[in-house]
Amino acid sequence: LYKKILETATDAEKEEATWKLIRAYYFKGKYTTSDKELKKKIYDLGKNIGEASLKEFPQSPGIHLFLAIVWGVWGEEYGIIAAARKGVAGKIKELCEKSIEIDPKFDEAGGYRVLGRVYFKAPKIWPFLRWPSKEKAVEILKKAYTIAPENLTTKQFLAEALYSQGQKKEAIKLMKEILATEGISEGIAEDAVLKNEVKTTLEKWQKG
Repeated sequence: LYKKILETATDAEKEEATWKLIRAYYFKGKYTTSDKELKKKIYDLGKNIGEASLKEFPQSPGIHLFLAIVWGVWGEEYGIIAAARKGVAGKIKELCEKSIEIDPKFDEAGGYRVLGRVYFKAPKIWPFLRWPSKEKAVEILKKAYTIAPENLTTKQFLAEALYSQGQKKEAIKLMKEILATEGISEGIAEDAVLKNEVKTTLEKWQKG
């Protein structure tokens, strides 16, 4: 449906349909298949659309943010070496920083949320990739949490970053808040996967 809209859409309508199409490819790859090769093909489609649309919509927080997200899952599927060759961590960082510059509150502080995650997850590779920092991740994710404290993904990412820095009590509190949240927050599939991840992480922490 988004592809059909893009056949005739212009200006703001086209920009919105573009980032929502990228988001749809992310969802499709993340939640509708476990086939690794199919995931790669789906993420490639989303990534290619996002990269092609940046020149047309250089001030779109949505295109920058969801392209960053698709690059992230693309890196997960293609592996660390392929991601390093493509400079994926740096691309995600730049895209998130641009999304924040345009609209820091977009998608419940999505720019800060994803930026904090890449600071947390990206490997520090001296001397090529020196900026990743779990301590810095906490600082960035706290900004996302301040803007949108009820966002479950932000809570999860912040909890994991806090735990890595020895702030275990606060981390466990945030994780338990996620599991206690009733109703649908981010979507049926998203909530189910996230809460399962949180439950697994909590069990691991409590054993440790």
